[in-house]
Amino acid sequence: MSMIPNMKCSLRGCKYNLGYAEKDVPKTDPRYDQEDYNIIHICFAFPPEVGGIPNSIAWGNNEHLKPLRGQKNNIVFDDSDWNKSYKVPMKKD
Repeated sequence: MSMIPNMKCSLRGCKYNLGYAEKDVPKTDPRYDQEDYNIIHICFAFPPEVGGIPNSIAWGNNEHLKPLRGQKNNIVFDDSDWNKSYKVPMKKD
């Protein structure tokens, strides 16, 4: 398995980030042997049971400042406990 890349909400220092979890992938799935296919990024707002953090937040430009339909609760991005010296600013495309 290769190194799992850090998603944007993690780099920005969201205190609700839980890292990643493995999802069940049937051995009959053609992507079963694909590296890191069974990994989902999770947080308190988007736990495994809702499919993890959406790509628009994890890799896109959605800063998750408002609750989204389908998330588990009303939790949004919060970096209040984060050491600001390590924070990586979001790049605007």
